[in-house]
Amino acid sequence: MSYEEIRCGCFWENLPYCARALGVATAVVLWGVGVDMVYHHHNLGAYILMFSITLLFLEITWVVTLFLTVCVRNESSRVFACWGVVLWLDTWKKALLYWTFASLLLIKPHTLWLTGFRRYAHRPRLPPPPAGVQEEAGSEGSPVGSQGRFL
Repeated sequence: MSYEEIRCGCFWENLPYCARALGVATAVVLWGVGVDMVYHHHNLGAYILMFSITLLFLEITWVVTLFLTVCVRNESSRVFACWGVVLWLDTWKKALLYWTFASLLLIKPHTLWLTGFRRYAHRPRLPPPPAGVQEEAGSEGSPVGSQGRFL
């Protein structure tokens, strides 16, 4: 059996479609994170919004190319010449651009979205009772203390 006969063509044929869908989903999630960060007045939110819009545009270029191919019949038109500049950003060039954007976002990971929620993960402790307040006597063996708190 040769390599051509045993390889899984199904995986390699569907890989670009899965990668495109994952890229669009990533752009949508980043868009939501960016809007949330802008809403909460984080400076990083504007950059995340800019990156998500760029990512979405680069991930749907194949749809625009398909639309231009169907609508513009003349392949030597200026529209295709301008669109060729966008198509110059292909696979590995897009990957370099994505790595650059991601590394810029991860320079200060403590300012990223959801890292501020860590301080709310634990329950706040109740303040001690004021001095001079006598505690009520609870029943012996009861797990509930004088102020209704569990011991």
